Amino acid sequence: MDDQQEISAEDVGTLDLTPTITRAEAEKEVRIIQRRCRGLVVLDEATRARLWHTFTAAEDAKDLATAEEVLRNTEVEVKQVSGSSLLIIPQATGDVWQDLHVRFLNAVFAHGDTVGKGCGADFNDIICGGPFDGKQHEYTCPKCGQVGMYGAPLFNVGETA
Repeated sequence: MDDQQEISAEDVGTLDLTPTITRAEAEKEVRIIQRRCRGLVVLDEATRARLWHTFTAAEDAKDLATAEEVLRNTEVEVKQVSGSSLLIIPQATGDVWQDLHVRFLNAVFAHGDTVGKGCGADFNDIICGGPFDGKQHEYTCPKCGQVGMYGAPLFNVGETA
């Protein structure tokens, strides 16, 4: 018991108890989950901006008919329709607007994989090519050119474990 050391309460929060692993072990951990590039966003930036402006103006005015129309047109344009028919909502409530907003975001920012045109590049290659620091990083897909951000996993990587 001679090798035990007392630690003060102030020191407890500063201790690094994360095990050190090799880079190969970190990459193996990342690759447990298969990740593929979603492909490019279906709608171009100008179209997304126009639809966003129209939808949010309708949302701000609580104009349910216009918001539903913009949503339906957007879902049709990106070939993303809920179920076998488009949703018709009888009255506006807080939940209705939230549902409309979420569906609109999913449609206006639909990626290629949403409509069957995903890039398919191994996204784990991008993750494993970067640092394991737990921070947000920009990326560019080497196959389709999609750009974006991803959250890197946090591993305490050393030369030897």
